[in-house]
Amino acid sequence: MKSRKIMIPGLLIIVIAGLWFAVGPRVMAEVSHMRYSELLFDYLVEYDEVYNLEKQQIETDGLLVAIQPEYRADNGSAFSEAYIQAAKAQAALWSETRLSSQEMLDVMVLFSKPLTLDEANKILSSANAAVFESGAVGYGADGIPFAVYSKENGPLLTQTLAEIGEANRGFEPEVTEENTAVSAQPPADIQGYMAVRVWVDAAGLATLNNQPTIDFVDTTPQAVRDLLAANVHWQNTPINHVSIEMPVWAYDWK
Repeated sequence: MKSRKIMIPGLLIIVIAGLWFAVGPRVMAEVSHMRYSELLFDYLVEYDEVYNLEKQQIETDGLLVAIQPEYRADNGSAFSEAYIQAAKAQAALWSETRLSSQEMLDVMVLFSKPLTLDEANKILSSANAAVFESGAVGYGADGIPFAVYSKENGPLLTQTLAEIGEANRGFEPEVTEENTAVSAQPPADIQGYMAVRVWVDAAGLATLNNQPTIDFVDTTPQAVRDLLAANVHWQNTPINHVSIEMPVWAYDWK
């Protein structure tokens, strides 16, 4: 009887080990990316994987985060009113409660109308904000409206509207009997900057909240960073990038 009591736990260990080798790796693979749902937005978290040439293997290098806000039922490119109001309330609260921390906050600024380079930079300078993404709107040579999204090196925007238009000049093929040539179309007609992603402290956030040419400041990118910092599974992993759509099409700029 004693030997049988010893063998049963041993058998269980073998069974558990077998289950781990069969199922464990798959479970760990599933935990490498997770989707979370809050009241007014979802966000997906996954490891940023890079290939190590020396070791000839894939390694994880920080996190990639994608935010999906709640959109209006009648306009798939516009944030819902509930989402906007929640962001405004959060921005107002943080401008008071996070003053002492002096930490930099990741937020998206949405202008109420297209702004020139100087107009946008004047607002960013007043808040000591450092821009790292931008969204501008305009018309192509065919008159069709479009948006241009750019990575920025900060602290301020550097491209004029004319420079953005030149960089987005279209090209049209010209077919003749002899050959096919390509002719450049006129530069795109850029109307202005409509949104920027910035790093800003709480005092600067208060400044942005009071700007009449700002529709609202979206605090969700920083809110997600805060959630991940408190999440046991992800809290010790650096965040490489947090993405969120710039809803420039939702505005009556045309």
